[in-house]
Amino acid sequence: MQHFRRGVLRSDQTGATFVEFALVFPVFLMLLLAILEYSIVLYLRSTIEDATRSTARMAITGNMYDATSGVSRAEYLDQQLRERVSAVVLKPENVTVHTTLYDTYGNVRAGNGVVMSGVNFGSANQIVEYTVVYQHDFLTPIAALAGWTTGSSSSEETLNNSLLIMSTAFAKNENF
Repeated sequence: MQHFRRGVLRSDQTGATFVEFALVFPVFLMLLLAILEYSIVLYLRSTIEDATRSTARMAITGNMYDATSGVSRAEYLDQQLRERVSAVVLKPENVTVHTTLYDTYGNVRAGNGVVMSGVNFGSANQIVEYTVVYQHDFLTPIAALAGWTTGSSSSEETLNNSLLIMSTAFAKNENF
């Protein structure tokens, strides 16, 4: 039988590293997952905003597509927008596109627009509001653990374990 002197157990470091690792690792893992999830949301948001703006720029002129291709201007623009967004999202079926048509800037301010169902990018001299909404499902449960229960800006809203990412762009169509 081994006899222990007073203080020997206090100075014994066997297993201390494992205990420290067990205490620090969960915190480190949560931080790493939060950084990963936040980075994905920022990337998605940036890409969706860029796709919305560039589609609005394409739609302004009205002659950026081949009319002999058999698709309408609206179908072409919708296809271009969905291709850009679908290249980065995990669930392309969660992408919705809305357009609202206005005749004057006064109607934009007053909110007196015509919300279009389906694909409609307006005609000459109309002001068009393009809104793209994507419901992003979080990859990890870190959002709930971190308390991300409300959106961080007016263009985001949290639903259960998913986040609505919304981008809006306005453009006035040229005479075409």
